[in-house]
Amino acid sequence: MVSYESSTDRSNERAVADLVGRYLGQKLKQMPEYSPADFVSVDKSAYVEIRCRNCRRDKYSKFLISSRKWTELLNLKIEKANPSIYLAVAWTDCVGLLEIDFGKIELVSFQRNKSEGTSKDDIMLAIPVSKFQMISDKVRLKKSRNWITASSGGD
Repeated sequence: MVSYESSTDRSNERAVADLVGRYLGQKLKQMPEYSPADFVSVDKSAYVEIRCRNCRRDKYSKFLISSRKWTELLNLKIEKANPSIYLAVAWTDCVGLLEIDFGKIELVSFQRNKSEGTSKDDIMLAIPVSKFQMISDKVRLKKSRNWITASSGGD
C-alpha cells in the first residue's frame, strides 16, 4: 500500500492531536498506519481523524473528504460500539473540530478526477466549514518534504 505520510507528518499530527485531546479532556494515542482514524482516546470512547491544510480556513466554504475515508469512519463507529468520531482540521490560521453525526450532517458529493499517485477517480464529500468548531488559533502550518504539516504554538 502506498503511504502519503512521512514520519514528520505523523509527528506533526501529534501536535494537533495534543490540542484536540486537551480540548476534549482526553489523552489520545496514535493509531497504527493505515488505521481508519489517526488517534484514539485511551478509553476508546473517541476516535480522531486529523487533516492539515496549507490555506486559511476562510479560503473555501467546504472541506473535502473522500467517500472511502468517510465510509471507514462510519464503519469504525459501528464496529466499536458507537464511540465519538471527530474530524480535526488544521488550517494555517486555526484548528477546527467536528464531531461527526453521520445521521445529521449535510453532505454534497461529486467526483474528483484522479490525481497524482491515485489509480482511479474518487467520490468526494463536502462538509461546510461552518460546521467546525474552532478550538485553537495556535497552530501554524509549515512545509516538510513537500508535504504540508502542522506544528503547535510558537511564532
